[in-house]
Amino acid sequence: MRGVLDVLLGAGYQAFIVGGACRDLLDGLKPHDWDVATDATPPQVEACFAERFRLLKQGEKHGTIGMLSHDAQPWCVEVTTFRSETTYSDGRRPDSVQFVRTIEEDLSRRDFTVNALALRWPDMVVIDPFGGLGDLRRRLVRCVGDPQARFGEDGLRLLRAVRLRAERGWKIEKDTYNALGLQAKLLKKVSRERVRDEFARVMTAKFAAAALRDLVKTGLLVRFIPEFQESINFDQRTRHHRQKLDEHVIETVSWVPERLELKLAALLHDIAKPRTFTLDEDGQGHFYGHNKLGAAASAEILRRLRFSREVINRVALLVKEHMFIYGPQVTDAGLRRLVGRVGRENIADLFELRRADIVASGGMPDPWLDKTWDRVAEVIEGRQPTSETDLAIDGNDIMQATGWEPGPRVGRALEMLLERVLQQPELNERRRLLAELEAIKGQVESTTHEVIKGQPESTTRSSDREG
Repeated sequence: MRGVLDVLLGAGYQAFIVGGACRDLLDGLKPHDWDVATDATPPQVEACFAERFRLLKQGEKHGTIGMLSHDAQPWCVEVTTFRSETTYSDGRRPDSVQFVRTIEEDLSRRDFTVNALALRWPDMVVIDPFGGLGDLRRRLVRCVGDPQARFGEDGLRLLRAVRLRAERGWKIEKDTYNALGLQAKLLKKVSRERVRDEFARVMTAKFAAAALRDLVKTGLLVRFIPEFQESINFDQRTRHHRQKLDEHVIETVSWVPERLELKLAALLHDIAKPRTFTLDEDGQGHFYGHNKLGAAASAEILRRLRFSREVINRVALLVKEHMFIYGPQVTDAGLRRLVGRVGRENIADLFELRRADIVASGGMPDPWLDKTWDRVAEVIEGRQPTSETDLAIDGNDIMQATGWEPGPRVGRALEMLLERVLQQPELNERRRLLAELEAIKGQVESTTHEVIKGQPESTTRSSDREG
């Protein structure tokens, strides 16, 4: 970083640390990204660094060139020419930029005052034309200039304001806050990928719950998750919940660890409650099947926001299974089924979600949930069989032993063997499973015939499992 600044200075150009790096340094934090502003034009920047670094020139037309080091652990510094910007027709990028001569002109285009600060190299004098240093000390997010105009330049800044709130716990200045609601419609011009990335940072931040309340109050959340509208101020009409549905959900988010899939599952775990709401004869609300319908809704929401398939599948699974039964009535076999259904990699998060759901409902942590987790931990630590992949034989072994062709009989046999092993883990030995297979072969034949009777061959083939 210092090398980049020194090269610019040595070539007769101005050099300033700007953006998040400047803000973090002034706030006593370690920067993660480094940005430099200079009066050198892009060709002049390229001439200074072409032989020193690998140059990343995707942003060159907007005045930005990245310097990528050749170190074993490479780092990147973005160098941007002082510039002013024209209109933003697409709500994201300026239609054109003009290079200017002073750092003050450059800072005037920034989004928030805490980001419109600069540190002059090498004397580290603070350049602060918009009161950003005072706002930094007051922990305040304030737009540079007119908030509505600033958000109008790039709708993603609406979420960035909330993200600063989420990450730092800062307050949003009154006029800036009011503009969030007035300009919420601008989010429709922002790509889903950009919304996803900013929202993911909000959800995994330390003060995510407070930020979510702002997203709800300003109407920003329903701009990209319109399904949440039904949850706002929804009265669940049940003795098990003392809060309106939206507040219960946000409270649940606050109680789970800061992992993206878990935070998203907490936000969406009750998304289908309004659509499954019924009242019994005592006036108590019920939400039968809301977990299954919610899993499908969650997957649709996350697909729309372009989350990865892995994130979508994990969140939908957690939402679907979050109402699992626990306590002394659950057998050891039932716990093994749960682990097999959810997956060893997801079971801890499922218990975290259920624990948070209980606390957010106004209750205390349930000791029976913790005792059930202790039993689940024994299943995992003892490597007890929980799924077909844990069986001591596979589909190939079954075909070899029975002479069956690949088909639904193989899958049915695996299912029946797994059920026996879930009940009696000691059966999970090759010799004993082959003996069990011989004993159930006739049952597999008859039950499989009943299932596939009348179906075309192509349909039955689609369910083949060969281990």
